[in-house]
Amino acid sequence: MDDLAFLEKLYTDEQIMKHIPGGKRESGAAIKSLTKFIQFYDQNGFGMYLLESKGIQIGYCGLRTFEWDANFIGTELGYIIDKTHWGKGYAKEAAEAVLNFALKTLKLSKILALVGDGNIASVKIVSCIGFVREQRKPKNLSTNSVWKFQTLDP
Repeated sequence: MDDLAFLEKLYTDEQIMKHIPGGKRESGAAIKSLTKFIQFYDQNGFGMYLLESKGIQIGYCGLRTFEWDANFIGTELGYIIDKTHWGKGYAKEAAEAVLNFALKTLKLSKILALVGDGNIASVKIVSCIGFVREQRKPKNLSTNSVWKFQTLDP
């Protein structure tokens, strides 16, 4: 399956998209996202990465910049994993690798993750790799919490 078809499969699956802001996407939304992924990478040198294991597509994980409101501007670590691969450690492994890349290669000192309050698996992942829950929430994303990873050296 090519990258576009795989992303379309993820985006149109209600169970996979349950905790992603905006939820399940309409058919055809993947081309816009994939185009944005490529443009963002070309402009910034980092972005979302296709996850594969032994030639099998697992999901996507990476970084993007965002601005939810004046209090929440920064770089976000995010991922989406095909449900056939849930519970196998891929999300944690990918998130940890991307976090290390952000800290060591990009020299970022603050990374945020937006996690749905009911997404127990992702809460476990981000807390396990060193993120802590922020007390504040973005106004327009009230069902999600922001998790922050910040190094001691700014």
